[in-house]
Formats: sequence, C-alpha cells, structure tokens
Amino acid sequence: RNPPGRVLFVGNMPFGSEESDIREKFEPFGPLKSVRLAVRPGGEFRGFAHVEFMRVEDAKAAYESFAEEPLYMLDRNIRVDFAPERPTAANPPINKLYFYDFRGNEETLRTALAEFEGSIVKAHFLRSSVTGELTGSGFVEFQTVERATQALEAVGGTMTPFGTLNLEYA
Repeated sequence: RNPPGRVLFVGNMPFGSEESDIREKFEPFGPLKSVRLAVRPGGEFRGFAHVEFMRVEDAKAAYESFAEEPLYMLDRNIRVDFAPERPTAANPPINKLYFYDFRGNEETLRTALAEFEGSIVKAHFLRSSVTGELTGSGFVEFQTVERATQALEAVGGTMTPFGTLNLEYA
C-alpha cells in the first residue's frame, strides 16, 4: 500500500467507463483537481484511472469509504488505492506551461486564459498521430516566466466548461 496522498489509483474498471462516471463516485468526498483515464495510443481505455483531489483529507475519506464498502461499477469490484507519489520537484519555472485533460480548443483555452492574453506568445495543442484530433494537452508559451507563473497560480486547477484547466511548467 502506498502512503496517503491526493491521488487515488482506480483500477479494474469496466471498459465503457467515462470521466463523468468516475466524477460521480468521487466528487461527494471533495473537490477534484483532475480525473485522468489511462488510454492506449489508439485512444481505447485501459481499465484504470487516477483521481486527484485538491486535498489529501478528501482522498483519504474516499479511500477509507471504499475500503469499508467496496465500490462497484457494472458489477465489477473497483480497486481503489493511493497512487505512488510522483516527485513534486517537477519542472523549474519557465515561460512555457503544459496543459492536460482540457476538452476545449485553442479559442476556449485562450478564453480561460483571457486575463493573460496580451502576454501569450502562442498556444499549441498536441494531436493524435492516429486521428489527427486534439488530445486535450499541449503548451502555452508566455512572454516571460513571471506571466507564466501568474497564469499558473491564477487559473491552474480552475474549472472551465471544458474541464479542469490543469497547468504545470513545461
């Protein structure tokens, strides 16, 4: 068992599972920062996800609740455990931010970052090598490290109509 953290590993899920199904089960415990479904390069779901809470206490409450009364989805007993800690000294501050799990397009991304529009050099979405469709992740380059940091702190983790705006230094 991994030590308690904000991220839960959710496994043995039915292959038809969607983000909304997971949110429905975990949001009652507290605000979620993100829900990341593991997918193969072709886009098919791999049967597990990572659910990141804003607070460790909420992740613990969900973990303890499902340990006491197991979670079932479509008659499958879902495995819930704390995910292994990822090193937090991720990337040093630079003028480029990486975004992920965003279901909008460049226009909606720029709308979410409207207060920083004047300092955005460019926004670039990554595309699926198979379908050519937007993957929901990419990069936003700012004129300065300071503006990138301000954007990260001001809007990183906020909800938009297109999902949570997950940002980190690239």
